Amino acid sequence: MDESSLFDIGIVYITGNERTKDVVIRRELSFFPGDRYNYYRIDMSRQRLMNMDYFEKVDIVEAPNPQDHSKKDIYVDVKEKLTGQVGVGVGFSSQDMLFGTITITQPNFDWKNYKNWFTGGGQHFRIKGEFGIHRQDVILSFTEPYFLHEQLKGRKVAAGFDVYWKNNNALGPDLRIMRIGGDLRAATPISMAWIPTVGKYLGVIKVEGALAGEYIRVGVDKSLDYDDTIVGEDTAWIMRRHVNKRGRVQKRMVPLEFERYDKYLKKEKGSYAVLAPTITLTRDTRDALFLPTSGALTILKGRVGVGSTIYGLVEASHSQYFKLFELFERKPNYVFSGSHVLLLRGSIGFASHNTPIFDRFFMGGSEEMRGFRYGFVGPKDYSGDNPMGGNFKFMVSAEYIFPIWRYNENISVHGAVWTDIGNVWWKERTYYKALRCMNGQYVVERKKFDNFGEINASVGGSLILQLWRMPIRVNYGVPIFKDSDSKDWKPLDGLTLGTGFSF
Repeated sequence: MDESSLFDIGIVYITGNERTKDVVIRRELSFFPGDRYNYYRIDMSRQRLMNMDYFEKVDIVEAPNPQDHSKKDIYVDVKEKLTGQVGVGVGFSSQDMLFGTITITQPNFDWKNYKNWFTGGGQHFRIKGEFGIHRQDVILSFTEPYFLHEQLKGRKVAAGFDVYWKNNNALGPDLRIMRIGGDLRAATPISMAWIPTVGKYLGVIKVEGALAGEYIRVGVDKSLDYDDTIVGEDTAWIMRRHVNKRGRVQKRMVPLEFERYDKYLKKEKGSYAVLAPTITLTRDTRDALFLPTSGALTILKGRVGVGSTIYGLVEASHSQYFKLFELFERKPNYVFSGSHVLLLRGSIGFASHNTPIFDRFFMGGSEEMRGFRYGFVGPKDYSGDNPMGGNFKFMVSAEYIFPIWRYNENISVHGAVWTDIGNVWWKERTYYKALRCMNGQYVVERKKFDNFGEINASVGGSLILQLWRMPIRVNYGVPIFKDSDSKDWKPLDGLTLGTGFSF
């Protein structure tokens, strides 16, 4: 074996990019002219460029520098592919019923370059509209992943904004929440190596700050019928203090008008203007964004709402992936070939007691506590049809993910079986129901609702489809434990459909 002499990097050439700007490619490289040649940095740079999903192929080769034999020039040759996508879909779920979506994304956007169809700048642009019977959303997002890169001396800071209109009538038949607003956000990775002992294990954590401004309108309809005969607090107090002719206190009252609105739901009705700063810490060591086989994702988020009242909440979640084994490693297109993965995850959240309904915790649907309709895990109003949300939540889950069929890197089918355990808790709710006696008078029954300490659990399975950049997940689950606030479960409640776009 004869070792060659060490050499430095000379000129770095970028070729093959017809739409993407040179600077977008160069800032992903981990080597620069004058650096000592390092194969691992070359390979890392190639992988980072491929992960951008702008290119079909990336080749990095070296060639002798004709003017200095101690250096070698580097040629980065890329083959671009189309990055913009338009997606149109129709779906059905127990929460939204029938809905349609249209999504336009361009992860290689350039707002200045109209001559090149606004592409090539490495910015992320997305506009999505979802229109259903019970819910309508319009969201526009823009992100510059290298904001003021030169002015910040190479520091990677992602900055962007969101503008949205969301109208949600899906929580309950008598509850409507409409939000109009936007946010400004910025994020940067921070190395934790400076922390003694544990810093090297923490690695890099992304810190994101956002400031949202929203106008929120909560609409509440009558949820109580005449059979409920719920009386107000003042009426109940008069009833309890009634004294008969003999001087005895009796629990009876004269007929009065009964309440048509749930008192806890009615209290949320109105319009709100909220300014809410949010801090999010994210540690992501997963080996892939979609269908990872190892690593973990940890998120810690804190939010403060400032408006007619000041409230706060904090939420933490962790997902850990374990690769159990792999079948037919050398035959990726065989049926059932691929990695079998165990996913363990959990989440916990606390909110102040005065948190309004639109920022409380809700569970159910396609993310947490599958097998239940979204929002229908935890406290409800008296009718049981309208979720109230909670100020404390807890959930743990175990999921076994296995391959079914793979056509290529962009198209595959996976399955999963899982169990979710958790609940949402709020304060104790007390109602007074008038019961009519034979003599025409009324007595009042005190009814209390409180699910604190109770738990829900469900089991089910999922079908996971990977279709290019749009993963589709169909879940079906059934509850095995339900708390005292849960109504009768319907078969359609266990069906959820989740889609996502990653860029």
